[in-house]
Amino acid sequence: MKKSKKIFALSMSACIMASSMCGCSLDIGKKIGGSDDDGLLDAADEFIEALLATDSKKVSKTLIEDDQESEYLEELDSYDSTLVADILENAGYEADEDSVKVKKDEGSAEYEITFADPADVADGSDVEDADEKSVTITIEFELDDDEWLVSNFEDVYEEIFDEDLTALADGNVSSKPAETE
Repeated sequence: MKKSKKIFALSMSACIMASSMCGCSLDIGKKIGGSDDDGLLDAADEFIEALLATDSKKVSKTLIEDDQESEYLEELDSYDSTLVADILENAGYEADEDSVKVKKDEGSAEYEITFADPADVADGSDVEDADEKSVTITIEFELDDDEWLVSNFEDVYEEIFDEDLTALADGNVSSKPAETE
């Protein structure tokens, strides 16, 4: 009887120890920085910060492979040290945490980006004093090797770098009509 109690106790101990050692999680979000939502939002923040800094190299690292050769990345470099860069450096952004959707290896999140209205800047306002313009974008992601990568870069780019902003960069802006006496 003593022998069977010892065997039973050892068996239970072994089971408890084995289950605690095998407490692996299949939750991919945990591997990439918290919950699925947190990991996706961290990746989105990294992408937005690089985009607003017009840093094509950092933006490229956040994109799926297909988008890493986008012509828009070259365009981003052309905005460095222009009025567009000044506008974007002073931009703000906020995630709509309720909009975050994660399903297996795909996800999305909405962000609101607020910056100086390019039309107002074109009309002579300082970037800091110009009216604000808000753009709501949806960033889509694919999970690749435990890393969330942006899969709709060109759509996001076109939403932010609209006609007003690109016209300001190209110098094709309308100005206030001259006052007549």
